[in-house]
Amino acid sequence: MKKYFASVDGQVLLELIEEKIQDERLRELIRDIVHSHRPGLPLGNLTSQLFANVYLEPLDHFVQENVRAFAYLRYCDDFILIHTSREDLRQQVAPIEDFLQGRLRLELHPHKMFLRPWHWGVDWLGHVLYPDRVMLRKSSKQRMQNSLRTQVGYFLNGGRKDEKLLRATFASYSGLLRKTDEGDLKASVQTLWECL
Repeated sequence: MKKYFASVDGQVLLELIEEKIQDERLRELIRDIVHSHRPGLPLGNLTSQLFANVYLEPLDHFVQENVRAFAYLRYCDDFILIHTSREDLRQQVAPIEDFLQGRLRLELHPHKMFLRPWHWGVDWLGHVLYPDRVMLRKSSKQRMQNSLRTQVGYFLNGGRKDEKLLRATFASYSGLLRKTDEGDLKASVQTLWECL
């Protein structure tokens, strides 16, 4: 979406929330939070992340019920449609734009829409998605490897990283790799951990 957090309409958001929440005290608290920042939602606020997903739930339903696609993925305001026909995908843009503008008062970002063959890989959220596998983006993989090298070096040299923090780092990266097809990298991270 174009300038998503700044474009969230407070009144539309409150209507969506009040469809789901009946408790008046909670509604009042949410109204106070939503009205504390205008326009849109403040970046970094924990409630903003929750509200951002609530706000786009109608888009999820619209796409699932009205748009012809093999797959639809959304994380916050980024989404992907996958289809076997390039032309069918092109035809789906206008109904989505109409829905976003009419129901949610949002716009698609004109410079962030890409149409490309899935077998080339779709770069999304630090990963590259293919029809038969999920890989880490090269830059994500490099950052992870650099971070691990640095933190293990500090740990082995008695530096400022303690074992608890090192464990958390390895757990985080293992979780990141769990849903990928990065077998060699998974094995390397596991071997490195076992050597410590």
